[in-house]
Amino acid sequence: MGIATIESLNTEQASIVQENLGLFLAAIPITQGMNWGRDHGADHRTVMGLFGQFEGDPSTRRAEAGILFRSGPGARGVVLVQSKVKPINLPSGAAVITDGGLVADVGSEVTFQIAVNAVISKSRSNFRTPAADPVEWARKKLAPALWVQDAKLEDIKITTSAMSGALVISSITGIATVTKREALADFVTNGVGRAKAFGAGLLTIQK
Repeated sequence: MGIATIESLNTEQASIVQENLGLFLAAIPITQGMNWGRDHGADHRTVMGLFGQFEGDPSTRRAEAGILFRSGPGARGVVLVQSKVKPINLPSGAAVITDGGLVADVGSEVTFQIAVNAVISKSRSNFRTPAADPVEWARKKLAPALWVQDAKLEDIKITTSAMSGALVISSITGIATVTKREALADFVTNGVGRAKAFGAGLLTIQK
């Protein structure tokens, strides 16, 4: 399993997830030299650099490789990176497991962690505004897969990038009941909401 650096990469968790989605899950320690969390464009490039050279269309290769990441919640002091392909340029101290991506059966009560770019699109335009209540936004987004019993906002981070401007990412944790396993598997594999290339969308659960 490698060197564990966060609680979610413990032996018990690994034994559960091996029966499920078969994704890679890595914990990358945040070091001072990374300048993490200031420029989401730079964060994106740092994460993509873990995977070496990609072939194909640059606009779709992240999604095709299933690369999602976040630096919280459930990942304090590390960047949690999930992917369909194995990262090959792991720094010292990184932890990685294969067969990651936990899902659960309908009716199971789970705890969840997610980082989201909670925005609302205006009709007939591309203009988007931040949601007044990120927790309620997440509750509605997760509704096809989870009935959220309780959730709380853990943190809000605002980063900037010369190419795309400001980005607001809300970290949310909660307790939920699985209502549709297939929908949950899709959320876990492909992420939730927008800005998945910049540290939003990664959903993880624990039983």
